[in-house]
Amino acid sequence: MIFIKFKKYVVVALAILSVIVSSCVSAFALSDEYSKIDEFNADFIKQCLSNDDTFKEYSKQSNYYFVSCSTGGANGERHFILVNFFDDNKFVEDKSLSGAGHYYYTRNSFIQYEYSSFKNTYVIIDKSSESNYIYTSGFNSIIYSTVDIISSDDNSVFFQRPLTLLEQLLNPVQEKVGEKVVADLGTLTVCGIGCLALLISLPVLLKTLRKFLN
Repeated sequence: MIFIKFKKYVVVALAILSVIVSSCVSAFALSDEYSKIDEFNADFIKQCLSNDDTFKEYSKQSNYYFVSCSTGGANGERHFILVNFFDDNKFVEDKSLSGAGHYYYTRNSFIQYEYSSFKNTYVIIDKSSESNYIYTSGFNSIIYSTVDIISSDDNSVFFQRPLTLLEQLLNPVQEKVGEKVVADLGTLTVCGIGCLALLISLPVLLKTLRKFLN
């Protein structure tokens, strides 16, 4: 009986570890300033957007979209998200601007939301279906994207679409993906090696424990 219960505990522990490792995948490029805010949790935002008819309508008219976040108010108590819809995931670096890291792309439409604590969801405060050029100076406020955002010059990755755990293990790190992406992949690799080592040693441990209990 003890042996059977022990096996159940091992299975539960492995399941919990898998959930923890998988949760590391969804926070690739989001800065620490925003990642600690519960209202910017990717799963929560996806749930809010899935219930919004305007988002459903706009998303049908474009190939891709990404969600970025920002804060407002005297103490950053107001939380906003901006959904940008676009068709071409190759962003162009504008080297005519001072300094590096300025990019532009063609945006088909956008929807801006603010979090409502009363409704516990995001409500629309602005939207537009007009196509125009949009500049951005960084990608550390992107919560998630439905596609990799890459350079039009050399196809290097500015922002990597959050991958599933299986995709992370099967796909190698792309060139120039950014320090945070590499760090997250390093974390996944360490966790993966730990899980593999545990699975390999598990039969021996169980056999030893069984002999000890008998």
